[in-house]
Amino acid sequence: MRINSLKPGNDRELKEALEIAAAVPELAVVLQIEGGHAGGHHSWEDLDDLLLRHYPALRAQSNVVLAVGGGVGTPERAALKRR
Repeated sequence: MRINSLKPGNDRELKEALEIAAAVPELAVVLQIEGGHAGGHHSWEDLDDLLLRHYPALRAQSNVVLAVGGGVGTPERAALKRR
């Protein structure tokens, strides 16, 4: 297997996923993180809060590929970026 994917949805699961990635540094590990506020069905957490709490640890792990979705923005924020 070249790429493994995990979908952690809270603090404990994110820490466990990082431990798994640390145990297999020769493999790419995709962490799919989504917030529950915009229909994300794997988490009830606020996506921004999860990312702010764990971003340094996520980026420090060289074999972690971060995929983020669900609750990235609001319709209002998206409209501002289009201008």
